[in-house]
Amino acid sequence: MLIKFFNKIIYYYRHHFERKMYHRLCEYAERGNVNAQFELAQIYESGTLAIKKNFVDAYVLYIMAYLKGENEALGCAQSLEKKMSYDELELARKAAKCLGVSI
Repeated sequence: MLIKFFNKIIYYYRHHFERKMYHRLCEYAERGNVNAQFELAQIYESGTLAIKKNFVDAYVLYIMAYLKGENEALGCAQSLEKKMSYDELELARKAAKCLGVSI
């Protein structure tokens, strides 16, 4: 019983911490911070306890980070393409184009 209680507490604080960090990363990424864009892309690609996977957003953020000088981001975007469905990839490319981002 006590273990379940502690597990719930740990879950709550971990979830709360991840959400707080996620919001902070979003703010920095929107301001054009390349490190935040790359980190956020990795979070979207893998998902976390609090953040669901989103390959489309991850792809767009990788491309944005690459265009701002994060060379590793291009390889990540290319690797991510293999995990994406055709529709997801098309949507990601359209979203990137709308943002003025293309490679």
